[in-house]
Amino acid sequence: MDAKILDYLPTVLGHQPSREELCIAAEISMATYERRKAQGFSLEEVLKMLDYYNLSRPKALIALGILDIEETMDAVGMDGALVDLTSTVLLAEEVARRLREDAGEPGESGHEPTSRFPVTKQAANPKKSRTGLRGAKERRANVTKGLLE
Repeated sequence: MDAKILDYLPTVLGHQPSREELCIAAEISMATYERRKAQGFSLEEVLKMLDYYNLSRPKALIALGILDIEETMDAVGMDGALVDLTSTVLLAEEVARRLREDAGEPGESGHEPTSRFPVTKQAANPKKSRTGLRGAKERRANVTKGLLE
């Protein structure tokens, strides 16, 4: 693995980390850092750096060319439709809004809850659900379908 991580970190952090900071992040010595800079960092060292800076592993590994986004989406069984249609922030806001409405709180407009997917007590507590994982998968599919409509 090459040293692309050294180019990636400043772009997402907004500053150039020092050599000392990178050594602490990767848990390596200065001598090892100099060798890795020339020869490339191991995946374990890259992951340690990402964790140290609290960066998204999948996003970084895709940006670094270690993971292919299409292969990743195939591996998790998604076609990428949600990724193309909305941002993570918008998706999180929509989920939060629906959870508030399902809890009986008025929506932003002050109107009564209007959730298209009402949550029953049984569905809200998966431990008590008789359908188990199958029910969770169906609920997740319904939510995904609702977001795409």
